[in-house]
Formats: sequence, C-alpha cells, structure tokens
Amino acid sequence: MPFLNTCPLLTPDTPHPVAPPPLIFLLPLAMGLLAHGVLPLRLSEHSALPWVGVILLACGVLLYAASLRTLTREGTTMHANHAATVLVTSGIFRYSRNPVYVAMAVVYLAVSLLCNSAWMLALMLPALIVTHYGVIKREENHLRHQFGDEFNAYVRAVRPWL
Repeated sequence: MPFLNTCPLLTPDTPHPVAPPPLIFLLPLAMGLLAHGVLPLRLSEHSALPWVGVILLACGVLLYAASLRTLTREGTTMHANHAATVLVTSGIFRYSRNPVYVAMAVVYLAVSLLCNSAWMLALMLPALIVTHYGVIKREENHLRHQFGDEFNAYVRAVRPWL
C-alpha cells in the first residue's frame, strides 16, 4: 500500500492502526449479537456446537496468554499503536507473526459458535479484513522501517496468520 509511505500522518515510526484491534473484533461481534437477537439465524442445531465453542474459547485464551507472555518477556509493547522496540520472533511468534490477532479471531469464532449465530460468524469476515489491511499491513510497514532486513527474513520464514 503505497499511501502508507507518502501520507504524512502515517509515518512508519509507529504502526497507526485504523482502530484498536480489540474494538475491530468487538464491534462486529456486538452487531452480530444484536442482529441475532432481532432475527435469529442459527448455524446448526447440532448439540456438539457449544462444546466446539468452549474448546476454541480455551484455545484462543491460551494463545492470547502465550502471546502476551512472550511480548512481556521480550520487553516490548502489546499496544498496536506504539512503536516496537524489539522484533519478537521467539515463543509463539515462531509459528505466527500475529498470534494476538489469531487469538482474537479464535475467541470471536468461539463466541459465534457458543451463541449459535450465523450473523456473528458472517460479520467475522469484515473484522478479519480490517485487521489484515488496517492493522497488520501497517504494523508490517512499521516493523520493516524499524528492523529492515531482519524483519524481511522473519516475513519469509513465518506466516502472517497460521
């Protein structure tokens, strides 16, 4: 996205996410819950759905905790709008460049399954698109600016999501 390099308000010194990532997931989740309350569209009547939701919720929370633990151990920020001080490539970050966002997406999916809501699940796609282009791409621009070739090597070695 060339505009990230030319817009004076979007300098690569900080990531400049379009919104706080938790809000990017919470807003569509709340909208889906509201829509589900007005016009319920169920995903399934299968009795295993809540159990899958519980398992995914536990996985998402554990992934989030592992991400936070790694970032804290490495001494860098978890806030998407703050400048990175360290390129974290250890711990869970060896498998995903964005485990925090993967965790948020897994929790979102889990809540959608627990609520048995097609509305919530349908609104997950816009949340993922906004996260990818409005947060991750901007973070990557920032990290490339901060860490150069070291970040480029990390990008070649580790997937953005899973």
